[in-house]
Amino acid sequence: MKVQFKKRISLLIIMFGIAVSSLGVTQAVHAKANTSDSRVHFTFRWYSPYDYTTARRKQNRSYMYMHLLKKDDGGKFNVWAEADKNVHSGGRDWHNVSGGGTHEGTVHPGHTYLFSNTAVEDYGRNVPVRFGGYSRSNDSFSTDWSPDSVKPKGNYTIY
Repeated sequence: MKVQFKKRISLLIIMFGIAVSSLGVTQAVHAKANTSDSRVHFTFRWYSPYDYTTARRKQNRSYMYMHLLKKDDGGKFNVWAEADKNVHSGGRDWHNVSGGGTHEGTVHPGHTYLFSNTAVEDYGRNVPVRFGGYSRSNDSFSTDWSPDSVKPKGNYTIY
């Protein structure tokens, strides 16, 4: 009786250990979405019409999020999503992942946008992504952005 009881206790301890260790593996495989906002400033000049956000790691197939802060004089610029094709090797090789241009759009201050993209589908989880912007106006814009998104509160536009 004592031997059978000890075997059952040992079996329960082993099963508990396996369950706890598999939780750690599951959490590592399913990395947390990168939904925190980063503040960036796009600056455009007629002689330098392109600007980019800093790169951040994208974890899932969600939209990329952007919110332009309000400004008194309005303005607008064009935006697209890019991913680093060299995610697993050296150097950077940025490629448009906005669906061949079908998910690029014009953005305006005071508005929120979600951008469809194929970054994770094309290059896998943890791929560096960024937004690119273009405008020939002499203007600057403050934005909040994140590589992974959750449904924003209020109104938003999907590209």
